[in-house]
Amino acid sequence: MHTLHAPHGITIAWGKALPDRRQASRRMLRSLLRSQLGEGFELIQQCPACGSAAHGPLRVGLNAAASAAGDMSASGAVAVPRSVPRAVPCPVPLVSVSYAGSLVVVGVAPAGASAFGIDVEVDSPATRAAVTEALGGSGERGASSRLGTPGVPGSLPQVRDWTRLEAIAKAHGRGLRGDWAAYAASAGTGTGTGTGALECFELALPGAPAGIILSIAHK
Repeated sequence: MHTLHAPHGITIAWGKALPDRRQASRRMLRSLLRSQLGEGFELIQQCPACGSAAHGPLRVGLNAAASAAGDMSASGAVAVPRSVPRAVPCPVPLVSVSYAGSLVVVGVAPAGASAFGIDVEVDSPATRAAVTEALGGSGERGASSRLGTPGVPGSLPQVRDWTRLEAIAKAHGRGLRGDWAAYAASAGTGTGTGTGALECFELALPGAPAGIILSIAHK
């Protein structure tokens, strides 16, 4: 596992997702979180739409002992969804996971963050074609007009546009589901107002496979 301390107190780790990418991502996250929380936490995943534990927003839960130590309610497990905006700092770190081929990338945002998401893709001809098909169609011109190469009107959406859109959607605790326009302003400018003033940026991963693009959205 490789680890990198990113801006804004964010920690990123990455490595091979084989043989099981879900197990690999959880192992990496637990390694990062133990240095902050000890052993008194669990990783919780549940889809808000169908209730499945196989997908959906990933969050950190504190057990009763850890909650009491953090001056929180000790009445049981405490889970803090990433998608809930808060006027006060969240009591636990926020986490996010993304995969690209055999690469798994995980991120941990500090306890003061209120929204956090990451997304990684390989910038390849196949990925660029898929992004153009998804974001550049005639039915999505309102979104695609905000994407593409800055200062080049009419340019096609880039892989970076896609990773930013995905990271923003994850930071809000939901998937894109074709709703590109809701996030395109933030994805194109790095900061935005219409989607909660999230900040987006890219981060290079030393030693990662060529063509990897990692986008981070946080608040």
